[in-house]
Amino acid sequence: MSPPAPKSVRRRFLVAPGRGLYITWPVLSAILVIEVALGPLIGLIEGWSVGDAVYFAFVTGLTIGYGDIVPRQALTRALAMAIGFGGILLMGLVAAIAVNAMRATLTHGDRRRVRCSEGLPVGGHVRLVPIVLQKSFCTGDQKFSEL
Repeated sequence: MSPPAPKSVRRRFLVAPGRGLYITWPVLSAILVIEVALGPLIGLIEGWSVGDAVYFAFVTGLTIGYGDIVPRQALTRALAMAIGFGGILLMGLVAAIAVNAMRATLTHGDRRRVRCSEGLPVGGHVRLVPIVLQKSFCTGDQKFSEL
């Protein structure tokens, strides 16, 4: 089997994150809305401008934390912790989408249907698995064959 063309690999890699974003968009958008809403709320309580409050929300949410704008009250500190936790979740989801895109791109051409031949009901058992895992799906004296 020849390796896939670089153009098709790039295309698959660029399409895969779109699928991941499509699936996770409700969660991602909810986290973003919560972070953007908490920033101005903290700014209102602390007496900051709207620009400073949104800036604080994004710097805290991205877990950068420059320290140039700091909440002073206990309530606003707790809300800032919520923004930070939401940012960790957001970055985790984005990283998971990127890893899934890479996995989907690299394993796309290496998938085969496998039939384990002995000890199974008539017709055998057919699965779509990566080539490197084929032997693990056929146990004992069973032999596998590509379909």
